[in-house]
Amino acid sequence: MAEHTTIIVAVLLVILGVVLYLEVRYLRSRREAKEARGLLPDRAHNAVTTTRAILQLVSRRGGDVSEARDLLKEADMARKRGNYRVSIQLADKAKSSLRSSMGKLPKEPEGASSSGSEAAEGLPMESNDLPEEAPEEVPPGELRTTKEVLVEEFPEHYLQAKFSLNTARERLKGADPASEARDLLDRSERAFEREDYEGALTLARKAPQASATAAPAEAASPACPECGAPLREGDQFCRKCGYRKPQPAACPKCGKEARADDAFCRGCGASLG
Repeated sequence: MAEHTTIIVAVLLVILGVVLYLEVRYLRSRREAKEARGLLPDRAHNAVTTTRAILQLVSRRGGDVSEARDLLKEADMARKRGNYRVSIQLADKAKSSLRSSMGKLPKEPEGASSSGSEAAEGLPMESNDLPEEAPEEVPPGELRTTKEVLVEEFPEHYLQAKFSLNTARERLKGADPASEARDLLDRSERAFEREDYEGALTLARKAPQASATAAPAEAASPACPECGAPLREGDQFCRKCGYRKPQPAACPKCGKEARADDAFCRGCGASLG
């Protein structure tokens, strides 16, 4: 009996050990996957930034960078949309294209600046080898921020006007088509189509303000049931036919207003019969 008990305990311990081992492996794999996902945005940013710097070097040496430039734009757009793995893959393709372009350039004589050649030879083959910072061979001032790149690629006020237009459209959903705010929004859209981005930006910013400051429509005034003339608040009689407005009943004990069909006062409970 004791031997059977020992065997059962041993089997349970083995099963428990296996379960603990598998659980530890599972938790570790989840942690590593989470850490990898957290690093993807930085890796994609580094890939795009590094590729842009190398593209500038190859372009200065007269290399063909048209294909790499298109791939880099797609990589940057994928990064902004959150498709970080796609962005890294596109950046790697752009680097391969730049390596090919550098290989077709004539070799520089000895003693000449070798920064371009070093950049071509030092291009990382795998995205895991991407440096955390821009290569040292890039001259100061050559690397541009994302904001500078966007300003160069788009006309002045284009991005601001587009953002303000989208914001105004969201805030004016369901607005009266005849309102001033809606008119400003329509004029802003027409200005944007004419490529008058500064005018579109100004009008798009004014539209929500006009909606916020618009005076609320006055509530319709009550009318006299006898002649239809409008009755103002506080009027006891109609100014046209002399009709007397019915006065609300009140509890004779506490003075609380009572309806015509109330049998007891809502305030003190006194009988109203």
